[in-house]
Amino acid sequence: MTVPVITEADLQSFIDHSLAPEKKLEVEKYLHNDLGAAQRVGAYERQAEALRRTLDPVGAEDVPASLNVALHNAGYHQPRQTALVLGAVAGIFIGGLAGWISRPLLEAGTSIQSAGQSQQPTGGGAP
Repeated sequence: MTVPVITEADLQSFIDHSLAPEKKLEVEKYLHNDLGAAQRVGAYERQAEALRRTLDPVGAEDVPASLNVALHNAGYHQPRQTALVLGAVAGIFIGGLAGWISRPLLEAGTSIQSAGQSQQPTGGGAP
């Protein structure tokens, strides 16, 4: 039986509630057996909860109008939806065109090799 390795990243993900269920169980078992790590994680969890209580209301506030005006004066504009749609359509078109052009190569079984690379015989004959 192998003992799962619990890293600092696993502990931080546990605190942030972002672990997969099976990894969460592994971390919980680890913390059950390691009192020092459990105390440290408990302190981190209390700190994270205090930060959430303090900062969540700020994140829900509207952006002050003065900042919006400053962004506008600096030349920042939100991209228009039309430009985004046209970019997506152009990307799909170019990808389709490239696939259509390369189709004969793929159908013929042609392989593309880098310069200096030679084809090795696949038969089992003598050298």
